[in-house]
Amino acid sequence: MQKQLTLVLFIFATVTVITVIDSIEAAPFSPERQLYLDQLEEDPQSFYELIAQYNKLKELENKRAYGLDFGLSRGFSGSQTAKHLMGMAAANYANGPGRRRRSEQATCQNILKCQKITIMEFTRSFWVQSCSSGRRGVCSTVIILGLLISSALLAYTAFGPKKDNRSIRQIAIIFRHGDRNPTETYPNDPYLDYSWEDGWGALTKEGMMQLYELGDWIRSEYDQIIGAKYDSSSAFIRSSYADRCIMSAQALLAALYRPEPGDNFIENLPWRPVPVHSIPRDFDKLITVKYRCPKLEYALKEAYVNESIKTGKQIASYFNELSYYTGKKISTITDVEFLYNTLEIEANHGLELPEWTKKFYNEEMRRIAARSLALFTSNTLQQRLRGGPLLKEITNNMMSARNGHDKIKLYLYSAHDITLVNVLRAMGFTNELFKPDYGAALIFELVLSEYVEENNLELNVKVKYLNNTEIYEPTTLEIPHCKEPCKLVDLLRVWKDVLPVDWDSECVN
Repeated sequence: MQKQLTLVLFIFATVTVITVIDSIEAAPFSPERQLYLDQLEEDPQSFYELIAQYNKLKELENKRAYGLDFGLSRGFSGSQTAKHLMGMAAANYANGPGRRRRSEQATCQNILKCQKITIMEFTRSFWVQSCSSGRRGVCSTVIILGLLISSALLAYTAFGPKKDNRSIRQIAIIFRHGDRNPTETYPNDPYLDYSWEDGWGALTKEGMMQLYELGDWIRSEYDQIIGAKYDSSSAFIRSSYADRCIMSAQALLAALYRPEPGDNFIENLPWRPVPVHSIPRDFDKLITVKYRCPKLEYALKEAYVNESIKTGKQIASYFNELSYYTGKKISTITDVEFLYNTLEIEANHGLELPEWTKKFYNEEMRRIAARSLALFTSNTLQQRLRGGPLLKEITNNMMSARNGHDKIKLYLYSAHDITLVNVLRAMGFTNELFKPDYGAALIFELVLSEYVEENNLELNVKVKYLNNTEIYEPTTLEIPHCKEPCKLVDLLRVWKDVLPVDWDSECVN
């Protein structure tokens, strides 16, 4: 299929260039050229400012798509790396995500028209000035040869050797579930009786597709390490108790482990079951950390008190207004987070939000929601007992692989946004706010050092963060206090204060 697509693209590109060659001279005064000249003559400065504005908007859109969030990062200290983690640009939420984004897209479309004219004029100028009638044959030959060379390079890229990841010894990936229905609502919600397909909190079809595509990406990125077929001795998958997490893991695995021809247990069904292990909610000390822990309960109460003291009367007034409009008592930033999630889901599903949300559903509310997620790991104790257990399991598995005891190549953890935040903050990213998107993934790679001496196995750890399921360009994180390349043995020393020794006893004593 890929080879056929490449051939079609090559033929299309060749025909297009030949058509352009024939048409540029035949239509020297096209409407586009005339508009270009009129724009330059009437107000050249404004015209070029328009082009600059287009380029600026495209740059902003690219940063948003890659997971940059300069809105959330304003007013907070931290590394440039952390600004890559903030999610979609908070400016998109100024008047509701849909409204702002559609406005920017409309502006881009208008400016794009002028950009297209500029490109056409440049092409025409090049052709007329450099390829006069006496040299037309030479120019045509050069262009066609260029297309042939480009196609050869494209074919090599598409069908040549895949990315060499053989130096990677083990991978652990923590990912958030896909798009979901609301888990709760509020008394004055106009969609109080709305019928959500599959029920409250359920994974949506869009969410299934997000995780299926994530599985596709993992396959393309780490094909050499994980092997073509699922094998219990080389892969292990663990999930939160929540149905949406278990189903997200299943959707991801459907793409990651597509059966080879002849391996189907039902003809024409390109799927084979892969086991997903889960932990009951009240016994989970690893992913959701819902197992009862007195020290964590006390620390959270203390964190809420400190938060209310820090924010004072201003946040109290904010809570009162929200309580009035929603008909529900809003008394903590976690209440605001849950409300924000509900509004975001309703808006994303095309439901028109009430008029009062124009004042509240914005960057400020998103920032408060991110603060709520951070509240659960606001000190070292919380980081050790909430994010530490999963970090400890990952590093223990890496040490076992280093010593030759663990043959598993891939560990997958299907989790929640709070899981990612807990782990990131336990890793040392405590000066930033995080609001992970659906399908966001934190990737740990155990890598054989490029400078290793014979018989002296040295392994480094690389961590990448993928916040967007539309453009798969993960950001490599610089682990605080661990100089690159970050050795596994050094990392254990850096994280020693957040890796619990005996979780149960530390929760009580």
